[in-house]
Amino acid sequence: MVEKKFVIDGMKLSYTGPFEITEFYKKINEWISKRGKEKEIKKKSEHVNPTGKNIEWSLEIWEDVTDYARNIVRINALFNNVKEVQIKKEKRKRRLNKGSVLITFDGIMETDIQGKWSQKPMFTFLKTIVDKFIWKHHLNKIEDQLDADVHELYDVLTDFFNGYKL
Repeated sequence: MVEKKFVIDGMKLSYTGPFEITEFYKKINEWISKRGKEKEIKKKSEHVNPTGKNIEWSLEIWEDVTDYARNIVRINALFNNVKEVQIKKEKRKRRLNKGSVLITFDGIMETDIQGKWSQKPMFTFLKTIVDKFIWKHHLNKIEDQLDADVHELYDVLTDFFNGYKL
């Protein structure tokens, strides 16, 4: 049975202003390929309103750290009232999107030790002892790596949006 531990739960990034949504997707894909991780798009929806588009995008990025542990970075991005605008910068006109963005990051460590551990109370007790005293240092390293990954992606996207501030 898979056990999930939320190392980071609900870290938020918000931004309002101009941006390029296609470049946002490219920036995340670059980060994924640079780090050698895999991804799965969980949800991508777009609703057109009179005030603009509302886009919801959910993504899971994962990496198998060991045979029994996987680090997952979950991103939920909500783009509200997205409109296309023209911005003049350095005597050049550029078409950008403008709206408000809310991105939520979750860092989840998923461990899967064979099902025999949960079949009998004695095995469950032994697993708890082993995890607490023997594997503690090893699991802490995996958690620290996940924490660093989430904060690095947060910083990459913060720099991305700060590049569009006028």
